[in-house]
Amino acid sequence: MTPTQENFLTVPEAMEYAGVSRSTIYRWFGESVLTKYKRGVQTLVDRAELDEALRPKPEQRETG
Repeated sequence: MTPTQENFLTVPEAMEYAGVSRSTIYRWFGESVLTKYKRGVQTLVDRAELDEALRPKPEQRETG
């Protein structure tokens, strides 16, 4: 996949967009919540993946 301007955000842009810290973005990379893309020296975030990460998840109920 080739990063394009409209589909990808730099880490600072992703931080602002999501309202989270740099450490959260990098934690999400480590947890495979987000895929890390590189363009030269820039680290990029797929906007669609970030939107999915921010979408509320239905609560899982424990059974037992």
